[in-house]
Amino acid sequence: MYIVFDLVEDILLRLPLKSIFKLKTVSKQWKSTLESRTFAEKRTSFQKNRKILSAIESEIEMVYLQCDDSIA
Repeated sequence: MYIVFDLVEDILLRLPLKSIFKLKTVSKQWKSTLESRTFAEKRTSFQKNRKILSAIESEIEMVYLQCDDSIA
């Protein structure tokens, strides 16, 4: 299956640095891309703009509301 390399590069930008180092052995094209200045600049920019989300566990309550239009 062929995947457009721009999409692959976009996915690679999101990976942790440790994974990126391991992926240099996939192919010559990946190695070249991952070691390029352009990729490094894109990744730096992506990491700066990345938002960290955190979730707080809490109880969820379900409330059923019925709207009665006859009450004015």
